[in-house]
Amino acid sequence: MNKNSKKGKRIAGKISNNTLTPEELLEEIVKNYKKNEFSIDKYCRENNVNHSTITTQFTKSYSFCPSIFLENLRIEDYLFMLWQPDIKIEGIGAKSGFGNSRRARRVLKKRLSCSPSVCRNYLLEKIGETKMMNYFIKLIWNGNRPDELLGSISEHFDRQIEFFHSLLS
Repeated sequence: MNKNSKKGKRIAGKISNNTLTPEELLEEIVKNYKKNEFSIDKYCRENNVNHSTITTQFTKSYSFCPSIFLENLRIEDYLFMLWQPDIKIEGIGAKSGFGNSRRARRVLKKRLSCSPSVCRNYLLEKIGETKMMNYFIKLIWNGNRPDELLGSISEHFDRQIEFFHSLLS
């Protein structure tokens, strides 16, 4: 028996007795997704957890791999900030966890096939209307947004609509 595999799991030549459940990783993702420096790889390294194992478990539990789940939360947050006309597009990337506007733009182009300014124009076409945001959210989550884990998207809409009404008052 390998000396590194006697106790716990073998991870890159180290012994890991750390176990992380998919639920605990989900909590960490939801708690930290806005932090630019947060990544699944980094979190697993810092906590001596096997990335492959937790990714497999997370995917079985939630039907998304953790890195896509993290990216989806960041995109969703980015879109809700785009929906606010008083926030400059250049600053939204860092505020939503992407680190910078260039990275956020690249992800948006890849996932939604449009630039941040085009997304904003679509979202602001009819102030207070949620049809376009619903469409983008469905695209991000492939129609399977885990509302039971994240809360209803309508809660976000209600806050945004209140914001728009305050602008019009």
